[in-house]
Amino acid sequence: MLFFTIVCANHLALASLLRETIKRHMPENKFVVCILEKEMPHNIEPFGRFDDVILANDIGFKNFNQTIFKYTQYEASGACKGNCSVICFKLIHWKKTSYF
Repeated sequence: MLFFTIVCANHLALASLLRETIKRHMPENKFVVCILEKEMPHNIEPFGRFDDVILANDIGFKNFNQTIFKYTQYEASGACKGNCSVICFKLIHWKKTSYF
């Protein structure tokens, strides 16, 4: 199974903690994080190794700024959930996913 979450750069520590918890109990599963930013944050390395990292700017929005920046960060992560799910199903080739 693939688990994924969507976070802004300021919540990478929470995504890392979630990944550690999932890997501790289900090490065979994959954990993907979608970063809700226009560019990859420079501070992602200290948070450990995610199985895959997706940049929200690259998941198919016609106008990323117009779509994302009209929301709070929590609303924006919900707005990205559908596009990120499609990426997980089609590009990463997982049939079962769970979103946190």
